[in-house]
Amino acid sequence: MRLLITGLLPHDSGKTVIALNLSKALSKSLRVFYFKPIAGHSGWYQAETVKHSLEAGILVGHDAYTAARELGLLDRVRLVNPVDLLTMPPDPLKYIKSIRLYLGILADVASQTVLMRISRPLEGVDEYFIVRENARRLNKVALTVLEGLIERFSARGNVVFHDAEPGLIMKLFSNREALNWLNNIYGLLSEYDVVVTESYNNAATPIEASLDSDLVLVTAPTRLLIYRGTRYRQGVEAFSMGRPPWLVDVGGIVEVLGEPLKTMDIPYSNTSEFNDFIDLLVEFITSYQ
Repeated sequence: MRLLITGLLPHDSGKTVIALNLSKALSKSLRVFYFKPIAGHSGWYQAETVKHSLEAGILVGHDAYTAARELGLLDRVRLVNPVDLLTMPPDPLKYIKSIRLYLGILADVASQTVLMRISRPLEGVDEYFIVRENARRLNKVALTVLEGLIERFSARGNVVFHDAEPGLIMKLFSNREALNWLNNIYGLLSEYDVVVTESYNNAATPIEASLDSDLVLVTAPTRLLIYRGTRYRQGVEAFSMGRPPWLVDVGGIVEVLGEPLKTMDIPYSNTSEFNDFIDLLVEFITSYQ
């Protein structure tokens, strides 16, 4: 069974909380794999990811690392999260005469991305792309962190480094063929009963193959919307109009699809009510035909 978890909002929809707790609950009786094909994280605002990456010897964000640790998948972190982006905020002192430009950079992921990892599990190689133009905008503290990560990753075998322009990041995500190889990873997960795929931001799907899901769970503050996978895919395909499906926002799909298959109230996490909610969600998923 495949489950796709997406978010109605660009940030703070609650995808990871649902994905992780659902995966842990399902794993009590089933073999479960958590899959986050594409992730991004801030080395400043999520400083713990720097520690995780240094320990693991591979660039990895909070969500993927936590899920892999909780589900016993740390040795498969490259499968859990094949593509990861590290962002760092620029030094405001460099923009003291152009604060608008500084704020514009902070609002743009591509302008803050300093390092990107692409892991190809079948080839056993980690490729890192260093965006030196963005790295030159950092202050000494942030630059030292970046250099420390690069030094740590360089010590491992089967690692290749490239220099990249900021525009490469956006070109990658706007090119349908560039990410096609990620679709093949599902073929490596046949030993698992359930694959829980988490999208990023409010993208309708992280990769094309994720649309071949039995159920799609759309998270939003206080509410979970559940759709049949086939119906959700039809909505995305109709709405994309030739664009890569990951460039489609969830909100537009929800408007087109109308009434979901099921909705559930989401209680506050770390409460007994939330645990009951997860139990009911597991019951619904495992009984779904």
